Amino acid sequence: MTRLTRISLARRTVVALLSLLVIAVGVFSMLSINQEMLPEINFPKGTVIAALQGASPEVVEAQVTKPLETAVTGVAGVNSVTSKSSSGMAQISVSWDYGLDPDQMAEALGSAVDAVPLPSGVSPTVISGGLDDTPVIGLAVSSNDSLEALSAKVEAIAVPALKTIPGVRDVGLAGGERHEVVITYSPQKLEDYGIDPTAIASQFSATAKVVASGVIRTGFQNLDVQTGQSFASVDDIAEMLLQGTDGPVALGEVATVEEQPVDSTSISRVNGKSVLTLAVTKTTGANTVSTAKAVRGQLDDLARQLGNGATFAVSFDQSPLITESINGLSVEGGIGLCMAVLVIFVFLGSLRPTIITAISIPLSLLIALAGLWAGGFTLNVLTLGALTVAIGRVVDDSIVVIENIKRHLSHGPTGAGPVLGAVKEVAGAVTSSTMTTAAVFVPIAFVSGLPGQLFRPFALTIVIALLGSLLVSLTVVPVLASWLIRRKSQQPAPAEVSPSPVGTPEIPAAPGTGEAEQPTLLQRAYLPVLDWSLAHRWLTLGIAAGLLVGTVLLVPFLKTDLLSDMGTGGFNITQKLPAGTSLEQADEAARKIEALLDAEPDILTYQTTVGSSSGSLLGGASSAGSNQASFTVTLSEDADLASAQESVRAKLADAGSDLGEVEVSTNAGTTNQVAVYVESADGADLTDANARVMEVLRGTAGLAKVASNLTDSQELLWVDVDEQLAAEKGMNQTTIGQAVARATQGQMIGALTAGEDSLSVYLRSQSPATTVEELSELRLPVTAVMNAAAREAASDKVSARSDKISAQNQETAKENYQDQLATLKKNRNAAKKSSAALAKQAKKAKAELAKLQAALDAALAAPVGDDKVATQTVLHLTQAVAAMSSQVAQLAGAAASSSASVGALDKQLEAAMEARQKSLDSQSVQEELSQAGKDAAKTTAKPIKLSSVAEVKTVAAPAVITRVEGVRASTISAIYEGDNLSGSTVEI
Repeated sequence: MTRLTRISLARRTVVALLSLLVIAVGVFSMLSINQEMLPEINFPKGTVIAALQGASPEVVEAQVTKPLETAVTGVAGVNSVTSKSSSGMAQISVSWDYGLDPDQMAEALGSAVDAVPLPSGVSPTVISGGLDDTPVIGLAVSSNDSLEALSAKVEAIAVPALKTIPGVRDVGLAGGERHEVVITYSPQKLEDYGIDPTAIASQFSATAKVVASGVIRTGFQNLDVQTGQSFASVDDIAEMLLQGTDGPVALGEVATVEEQPVDSTSISRVNGKSVLTLAVTKTTGANTVSTAKAVRGQLDDLARQLGNGATFAVSFDQSPLITESINGLSVEGGIGLCMAVLVIFVFLGSLRPTIITAISIPLSLLIALAGLWAGGFTLNVLTLGALTVAIGRVVDDSIVVIENIKRHLSHGPTGAGPVLGAVKEVAGAVTSSTMTTAAVFVPIAFVSGLPGQLFRPFALTIVIALLGSLLVSLTVVPVLASWLIRRKSQQPAPAEVSPSPVGTPEIPAAPGTGEAEQPTLLQRAYLPVLDWSLAHRWLTLGIAAGLLVGTVLLVPFLKTDLLSDMGTGGFNITQKLPAGTSLEQADEAARKIEALLDAEPDILTYQTTVGSSSGSLLGGASSAGSNQASFTVTLSEDADLASAQESVRAKLADAGSDLGEVEVSTNAGTTNQVAVYVESADGADLTDANARVMEVLRGTAGLAKVASNLTDSQELLWVDVDEQLAAEKGMNQTTIGQAVARATQGQMIGALTAGEDSLSVYLRSQSPATTVEELSELRLPVTAVMNAAAREAASDKVSARSDKISAQNQETAKENYQDQLATLKKNRNAAKKSSAALAKQAKKAKAELAKLQAALDAALAAPVGDDKVATQTVLHLTQAVAAMSSQVAQLAGAAASSSASVGALDKQLEAAMEARQKSLDSQSVQEELSQAGKDAAKTTAKPIKLSSVAEVKTVAAPAVITRVEGVRASTISAIYEGDNLSGSTVEI
């Protein structure tokens, strides 16, 4: 090492110039290096979050969690997979080996989960990274506008403006009012038009996208071909055509299509006032302090652009804490530097050596800062602490060198020769002591895992500072000493110096002098102790060994923690209510805590998030349900964190159990929560082991609020489908479930892209059901099986009626035949009677005719006389009477015959008219039957109620289902209220 000193002394001007260059580079590094609270940490963990709205934990586990677990387990590098399934949310935590790039792992996980077939509407999100994902600043925006109008303004003006600030990676907006498109169809109208409800979703999917149809190559250019156009507005959706039984029908004819606000899943407030919150995250490598400062500088201008009384309030900011911490450590380091220089001056008793030594301290620190900047590290509480610690150590080398140089130059000639000789004497000792100290910290730089990421910059800072101090002590210090230190004036003769005390050895003379140095006051106090120690060596070693053993025995009593309270100026409150608590009930409970916070004089601001904390100031998404609330509290500058926390804890304890489980913790990035996983594939064994572990934790000192998610349960509505009845109606669990979904929350069928906004499109059959009774009365869509059964029933009815009419016609024909037969028989009898009467009359007439003939014969035989004329006259008269009688008889018979003929004609006419009417009636009935047959072919079934094929039950279900490496597990959590978390962990 003396060769380095020799070269430096030979090239003193070069050393001076190089020293100035180091100072310049060090100052530049000090001004350019990023300022952070902690070193950059990339946690080897990622989270996959997927939402399945309205699903119970068991359904989420079966349909979402298990497939995603299988997918991420197969990713190279993954060594641990833990999942939690809660109502409507799956959260899979993935761990991998340290050293793997988080961005590459996130990409691999994203590719794996994208290939998993999941239920419709489920889109997994992969989150990974380190502290850079934590927002550097959180903003609360309020104005006189409505929340909807303010949301639109902030998204259009504030968010893009903030994203353009150098160092800003993303700006998350929470609390804004989002919109969606809801299609509510009329089941009756769909039935009238013969449209299946499922056809709406399929038609939307087929119509909403433009179809790329290839390229046409003309003689001059290539023309892309596209078919159709996508929906651009709600009116476009309403004009979508559906295929009905009688032709196309516009969707607006059978449904209402409207844009409306999305039901909120979270509530955000600052100091009890509803606001919008903005979370600003920085890019990797950006300066947190400068980024936050640049964001603050834009707020006034953005408020003016938003107008209508818009104001920005900073609810969370990392930069003041970082600046305060760094400034505090800088001040403490400066005070330490001054104290070190003062002590050096006291012991060296000379100004020039003190100045030389004082120059070596900042020079060594500037070398360390240049090393940090070149290595891409940041100036944080650990690296600045390392610089502060190094102040006391880097001066050691220079003190040893300058003190020996001063001793040589004080009693001998000046110049490079004595300086080189002085350095040569102590170079080995200085080098070995520095290397020994550096060797203590070098292994820390190679530690893996979180401790390595956290303390590697700390160790490297100290090592670079120590090596810099060695370099300065062997180069700069000798050069400055050769320039500034001169030999003192001639000392008094030795005879005039009082003799040393008895037993005090004299200091050997400096090289080149023949005089022994007289001991100083410090040496006079120390040399007797050294003499005694050398005279009692074993006792001295025993005392040293005792001190070593005693120190080792005191190690278990040391309290350990990863990072203690760093004076963050605030704390967090988490509130957890029973599973299944509605958002409104959770908000009511959160307002009670807000009232307590309002009464605290030390609290400057507080932010409340009720429900899902996606996009909150903590960054990232979260699986928090509607039964949870979180509070981020910021204290005033002169407030005491510990006393403020205790005051809030006391008030929360006095508030009673209506607030649920409430935990108050610091927001320093660490937690005092202890979590134990108990795994078992057997439910009974898991329950038994869970109870035993909970008993152990309750008996561990310092642990409080021991709870297990295995005992948490919530009520859910179970639609118990009767498979037999459902199958008879052509239904199954899926079709019934889709119908229930359309009646409760709606079925997501796609999205509408309007400008820069994308609105989800939901299909509903009615206004959302709110009670068990309403759900039970839900009308289910008519199925093809039901329609076929209805048509078959109608056809059977027509056939039965036709058979009945045919039977009636046969009976009528039979009756007509019988009547006709009876009439014929009656007429035949009447004819027989008439024939008999006529025969009798004829016989009688014949007898009378015989008598007349006899009388006539007798008259003819009598002699002719005067009486002959009379006789003839009588005869003629008799004949005339007879003729007239015959004529009368004939006329009477003819009249009777005519009368009978008229009666018969009347009867025939009536029969003809009756037959005609019967024919017309039969034709009408046949036409009616024909139409009924046609109608039967078009008959559709009537919708049935959900209660006809299923029973809606209220059942208890687990609130959260935990799985570790694919095995069911319980999570037992506890809050540690002691001050030795490591010791309690070992005990557990």
